[in-house]
Amino acid sequence: MFSFFKGRKKSSEPAEKKSSKPELPHEIRIEERERPLFGRALQLYIFVHHVPHEKLPDELAAQLRHTSNAVYSLIFNWLKDGKPSLEYMEFLNEKVTELRKLGPGQAAHFEIPPAQLHHIELQQIVRMRFLDEDREHPVYIRYVKAEGRCRHNVEKP
Repeated sequence: MFSFFKGRKKSSEPAEKKSSKPELPHEIRIEERERPLFGRALQLYIFVHHVPHEKLPDELAAQLRHTSNAVYSLIFNWLKDGKPSLEYMEFLNEKVTELRKLGPGQAAHFEIPPAQLHHIELQQIVRMRFLDEDREHPVYIRYVKAEGRCRHNVEKP
């Protein structure tokens, strides 16, 4: 019988276990009145990534990348500061309005119609990972919707 490991040297050091769960040392509580806004930001982020941008027309892909960056900035700053930024929230509302106004030809590129964005149902526990080229490590969040608790790895200033 052929062994793929036949020529491999055995290490005398024990193999380190790789943790499948990222460390989330920080936690914020999302106020009751702010939970719908936080949920809307997560829904929008999910929406702009549910179709690979490479499969979209260039102009639409650019629009979604821009929206994605804005949503990420909103969430990142919310976690860092412990409160939402009014400017970002207004910007996100504009982006949602733009998406809902897409013509039938552009809306056909999506599995979820843009007008139904608010129907994206979040799980009771939402786990997300954001990649940021300016940061060394990805940003992870674990949001417990019913409790309004969000654990994350974003350092405070």
